[in-house]
Amino acid sequence: MLDMKELLAFAVEQNASDVHLACGIPPKLRINGKLTEVEVPPLSPADAAEAIGSIMHERHKAILKERGEVDFSFAAAETGRFRVNVFMDRGNMAAAYRKVDTQIPRPDMLGIPDSVVQLYKKKRGLVLVTGPTGSGKSTTLYMMLAELSERPVNISTIEDPVEKNLPKLNQMQVHPVAGLTFEVGLRALLRQDPDIIMVGETRDTETASISIRAAITGHLVLSTLHTNDAASSVIRLVDMGIEPYMVADSVVGIIAQRLVRRLCPKCKVKKEMTDTDKLRLRLRGDSNPTIYAPGPEGCVYCNNSGYRGRIGVYEIMPITPTLRDCISRGVGAEEIQKVALKEGLTTLRVGAAKLVLKGITSITEVERVAAE
Repeated sequence: MLDMKELLAFAVEQNASDVHLACGIPPKLRINGKLTEVEVPPLSPADAAEAIGSIMHERHKAILKERGEVDFSFAAAETGRFRVNVFMDRGNMAAAYRKVDTQIPRPDMLGIPDSVVQLYKKKRGLVLVTGPTGSGKSTTLYMMLAELSERPVNISTIEDPVEKNLPKLNQMQVHPVAGLTFEVGLRALLRQDPDIIMVGETRDTETASISIRAAITGHLVLSTLHTNDAASSVIRLVDMGIEPYMVADSVVGIIAQRLVRRLCPKCKVKKEMTDTDKLRLRLRGDSNPTIYAPGPEGCVYCNNSGYRGRIGVYEIMPITPTLRDCISRGVGAEEIQKVALKEGLTTLRVGAAKLVLKGITSITEVERVAAE
């Protein structure tokens, strides 16, 4: 039988962010954003159920039986903490385990530019962090909260789940079975006299509407949204039923983000930039600076991958008066993007290209996370 705790401990040793278990295939680890198979035989339905069930409480099993899926946290001395989702895959159990780091990183550790810091240190308004699942949105929000908690303010959050416990915050866990949804919890938090509110995810019209009204009435509201870029976030809110003028009056900034792999510092190799490389990075001029690429063989330090660790890439769109006017008029995402570029929008591709020029990542990574 597969020992679940041993597998999770191995994942921690390999610096994996996620572990995937399903019957019929070997377990998989996500390391530096890439999935790799663990060299063990594929799991039978009985083995998968036994391994997954070995770290589940009876109440989790009861919820799984009733709803077909369940979220919970698991922690042990040898593994640290994981956020777990288990669901029924054609009658068999499947699970995903995400490593939850207990330490809150500083802005410089995440590669967060000063323009982002200026957004979340505003007194009021809605700040949105957008991007696909696994792009580091929650980590960015926790970093913001840790920084803001040093001020004499009352901070309340509503999350699903609460990933990190911060001592100076009031943190609420949603519980849909008991009727505690984001909407209900957010209404309750507003009666707690908060200065700052963090909503783990803006999922529906009701939550978006309450968040926007809270931002307009003097609160700083932080939240996440699943969109591809900053301009699309405005359209997403309008599609949820929020009036364009309300979006314009409440949103003070939008951050779209991705994670790129860091080149291994021990085996990366110098690469002369070619004209083709310059086109790929959208660079102009005659200079051909030295950049870096992953070592062809890798090394022990990076598990022969050429990369070790990840860093954030950010598209930052502060809502200027000109953009506010555009949003109020209900223009489309393309027009918002065009105006934002004139107003100084830093795109994902530009942000990633800067990391290439600093020798932190590769051109291949830029094209992977910032495809146009």
